Amino acid sequence: NPRPGDGITGITTYVGVFVPGDHRARIAAGASSVEVFIVVSTVVIDWGDGHIDTYPADSELLAGYPDGIAQHIYETKHPDYIITVSYDWTARWRIIGGPWQFIAVPNTTTTIPYPVSEIVSDLTG
Repeated sequence: NPRPGDGITGITTYVGVFVPGDHRARIAAGASSVEVFIVVSTVVIDWGDGHIDTYPADSELLAGYPDGIAQHIYETKHPDYIITVSYDWTARWRIIGGPWQFIAVPNTTTTIPYPVSEIVSDLTG
């Protein structure tokens, strides 16, 4: 799991995140009731070096090192990479018995600075 200062070129970086579960609610409004359903549909990771990957919203798959699928290898050192993790939400509502209506919900985003260094070997004899 990335921590500031730990990135090294050529070595796999893993991102581990917890994905919130579905949220369902029924709200009574007079004679009518409204049902709401919200879920994280995908997790988007911007690795900060031009690579952006989209993953399924599954905490087990995004568990981080060593088995998580959100992994990346940096090819170039840089002191100012920033990893950005965004939850892409799907939200909908309906009057009970009616058709679902989708609601636009902005992504929630977290960023972490992630400087990446390189290891250079020096053979002396």
